[in-house]
Amino acid sequence: GLNDFDDSGKFSFMKPYAMSHDFGYVRSKCFYSPMGFLVQKLSQQKRMEIRLLMVDYFKRHPSVETTTFSRPPTLITGFTRTGTTFLHELLSIHPETRAHNTWEQMNPVPTTDDESPLAQKQNRIERHKKGLWLFKFVDRVAGEISQAVHKVEYDKCEECTLPCSLELPWNITNLSFMMFAAEELFSLGAGRSFDLYLKFLKLQTWSAPDLPSHWVVKCPFYLPFLNDLNETFSDSTIVWTHRNPVECIASTCLLFECITHSTCSSWIVDKKWLGQHVLKYTRLSFDRAFSVLKRRKGDIRIIHVKYRDTTKATLETCERVCKLIGLPFSDEYVSILKEHIAKSREKRKIQVEKYKYTLDEYGMTKAGLEAEFKEYIETYC
Repeated sequence: GLNDFDDSGKFSFMKPYAMSHDFGYVRSKCFYSPMGFLVQKLSQQKRMEIRLLMVDYFKRHPSVETTTFSRPPTLITGFTRTGTTFLHELLSIHPETRAHNTWEQMNPVPTTDDESPLAQKQNRIERHKKGLWLFKFVDRVAGEISQAVHKVEYDKCEECTLPCSLELPWNITNLSFMMFAAEELFSLGAGRSFDLYLKFLKLQTWSAPDLPSHWVVKCPFYLPFLNDLNETFSDSTIVWTHRNPVECIASTCLLFECITHSTCSSWIVDKKWLGQHVLKYTRLSFDRAFSVLKRRKGDIRIIHVKYRDTTKATLETCERVCKLIGLPFSDEYVSILKEHIAKSREKRKIQVEKYKYTLDEYGMTKAGLEAEFKEYIETYC
């Protein structure tokens, strides 16, 4: 069997995942359900299998490593519920960009050694079909509320938590526990996560040369690791979305509560305890991100985008970002944007009407958040 994780035999992925459990899971005061424990175990095992397969494929097909992009990837980040998903969607439908779909993250490694474009295209079709049953199973486990809070579709663009979870504990079943182990996990850094993610992007580009190779990717969990991210993607532009925490942090708590429900018994989730740690994670993430930007001023290409601009002045915001990352703002793209915006507003209306949440549920107050994030709100929101 395969045994090369591309980490010189250090098994570097074990420490962050162990911390996620030993600190995060234990501190959360939650307990896996029998099915939840099985899902967590199998999903984490799947991430390690993919890492082994990807490393092996690169060794047997050296041409993948030399793959280049038409433009450096554009990296979208911002804390959860600040509009990263919407902006990601808007930029990913540009005729000259590409974002990886959910199915590509689930089955990213070709299962053929034939390097011809035709064989690779056929293999992509086969891998797409193969993973559909697993997606439907995970969708059922996640539940209706999880999908309403953050809709995940098999053939639509998705954030990079899965490909980055080959080392960082960003596997879906670990995300909520990450809130409870922020200090310990941040102290480790990102390890080889972003180097492996770059390999992932190269492999997807290589296996589908007919598609655009200007990647637009996003993840809200980049913030604490901006330094590591820039080390790997030094030529990339980071787009940071901003929103008043008063407006979105309760929604963030609901998201992590739903993720917890997918593997743990729902009756033992302490909402106020969760809220306390989401707040701490948010503050630590901001502190680390702004510290990096201050220390490396001018070294990191960054665009700051306000949530209200993304939602209220959508076309103007897209035009500004496109100009700064070197994309044409064509009539064709404007037409695509208008159609997508109209559909998104209707979906958003249904979501807002269906699910309600309050700051009080998670042990927070408007006044407390305004005081905690006063400078951030005044400067960026």
